[in-house]
Amino acid sequence: MDFQPRINQVIRNAGIVTVLIFFALLFLGYDIRLGENELKLLIMLATLLVLSVFMFFWGWELFGIKSMIENIPTSKIRSMPMGIVELKGEALAKYSLLTKLNGINCVFYKYKVERMTVTGYGKNRRRAWKVISEGQSITPFYVRDSTGSVLIEPFNCDALLERKYYHSEGYYDGAKRYSEWYVSPGEKLYVIGYAGKSRDVMAGRKEKLLTRLKEIKASPEESAKYDLSGDGNLDDHEWMTAVEEIKKAIALEEGSDDLCDVAVSGQKGEKMLISDKSEKDLISGFALKSFLCIFAGLVIFAVSAHFLLGLLRSSGLIEK
Repeated sequence: MDFQPRINQVIRNAGIVTVLIFFALLFLGYDIRLGENELKLLIMLATLLVLSVFMFFWGWELFGIKSMIENIPTSKIRSMPMGIVELKGEALAKYSLLTKLNGINCVFYKYKVERMTVTGYGKNRRRAWKVISEGQSITPFYVRDSTGSVLIEPFNCDALLERKYYHSEGYYDGAKRYSEWYVSPGEKLYVIGYAGKSRDVMAGRKEKLLTRLKEIKASPEESAKYDLSGDGNLDDHEWMTAVEEIKKAIALEEGSDDLCDVAVSGQKGEKMLISDKSEKDLISGFALKSFLCIFAGLVIFAVSAHFLLGLLRSSGLIEK
């Protein structure tokens, strides 16, 4: 799953369509007669044509994201299946976490720092913002609804959040601007991800298991509890018995909740979504952007293609 348009896919599709269009023009054309101004106009129209194709496929990607969100049913945490799930609930902290730029208490954050670069002189002077630092937290937290709570492990995550902090310094070359997005404890969240075994819980259990096994090795009294043969040594069978009993003890200590070892996260090559917007707002936003990109792409394509063909006919590149 991707909750941002796949730029490589858009470029590939737009590139294929653009190449097909120009090959079609090439096969139709003969004996180019273009003046300098006509050549400039041809380049401008061809650029608009490529841009329109890119916009169309960008809108199509946005439409695909909208459809994907619509087609995933909302699950209650207590009865959610393993696999892809859509959850709505309240964010709760598991560990203490502060935002990167401001040190604000939160359960999740992302940030970006940009620097202005100025190149060229006079009419050729260009200003651009370059990202010099960005990132987001991967600290696990909980989401709770009316039926229970589940751990969220924000690995491989797209976070669609409202920006809550913005600050800029300077106005010229070297100026910086700072942006931060975060989720506060108690805030309502919308989550799509993969429900499965928690990496955080599994790592914690493994650490507890190793610690207790070391204690057994170091303590004759503890070792004696599992020495069924009474020979002062633990054979393979006795050692495996100790491991299984300690695993059961750790599970009991953590509680009997069926979700105590389950988490929702992203997978390799498949992202999860965290948003402080409602499902309705997300779908409306993607639908509007998709419509505007597809509509604008078609209009620009039709207008630029009309004038391009007119130019080619008037200059004899293709037959009238």
